[in-house]
Amino acid sequence: MNLGIKVRQLREDMGWTQQKLADKAGVGHAYISRLERDGFKNPSADILLRLARTLEVDINQLYEAAGYLETGKIRSDGRRPLEAILREALKRCELLQTIEVPIKGKVPAAHAEPKEGIYGYVLIPRELLTMTKGKIFARQVDSTCLRGDGIQPGDYVIVDPDALFVDGQIYLVQLPKGLAAGYVYIAG
Repeated sequence: MNLGIKVRQLREDMGWTQQKLADKAGVGHAYISRLERDGFKNPSADILLRLARTLEVDINQLYEAAGYLETGKIRSDGRRPLEAILREALKRCELLQTIEVPIKGKVPAAHAEPKEGIYGYVLIPRELLTMTKGKIFARQVDSTCLRGDGIQPGDYVIVDPDALFVDGQIYLVQLPKGLAAGYVYIAG
């Protein structure tokens, strides 16, 4: 059983709508909808923990559905091989070293997109982020405007709206026709 099917089953057992689960777990409705429809390859430990608490189930049920537990590798005496246990522990450690950042559209955008819209999540290694979780978000690059800087279409830029301005860094800027990404310099 995949994670999306498991979450849908647990949600329906509670008699909840997708919106109610999203509200109680503190995630976007679109995230729950996509999770149940498509499943996600690597949901973060934070999301799995929030869903497990909200749905009142053991976190291992969601880890198993997400493919992080190898329950099929149990020997006839009921014990699991050390290799399977170590692989599982490594997966959990890797999962705990990431932060799930909401994706709030694309840049450059042809038109302004609502700030509330969350289109999915991207996992970012914790050591790359010095920003406060909850304020940061991601935008997916939708053009070749930053290709010379190694940022390709489809890559994500991480945004901290409260970050201090640093001359010569790449920023998202709201222009009359929409958002644009580029280097920003202080005049003078």
